[in-house]
Amino acid sequence: MKEKSDPCEACKKAHAKKQKAYRRTKRAESLGIPQLGPVPIGVAAAALAKANEDRPAEGSKEWELRLLRESLGRIELALHEALPREVPGLVRERRAVAVEITKLQGHRSDMKNAAGVLDELAKRRASRGTASAS
Repeated sequence: MKEKSDPCEACKKAHAKKQKAYRRTKRAESLGIPQLGPVPIGVAAAALAKANEDRPAEGSKEWELRLLRESLGRIELALHEALPREVPGLVRERRAVAVEITKLQGHRSDMKNAAGVLDELAKRRASRGTASAS
């Protein structure tokens, strides 16, 4: 039988934490994101050791790329849980990280190419305007 008294602060916090975890799980399921359960310590230690073996030298180009890719992954995950007002900022961050990755990989940035195309279109429009006015 339920008591009719107000719960204490600790109980309120515990209930809020439980509800938040439940909502996160349900939202992830609706988006098709797999949920990871508890990982045994031996498995986690083996994964960490493997990750450290593959770790590039700090300060190298590969190290920078790895950090940027990890950041991109965290931004993608944050986008799945973000409130609508947080989405534009996360999208800007994602774009900035993607541009940095393309620079480190030695590719020309799509953002620069897009600006070049727009500038070229503006020049062509202006030249058509002066040609038709003559």
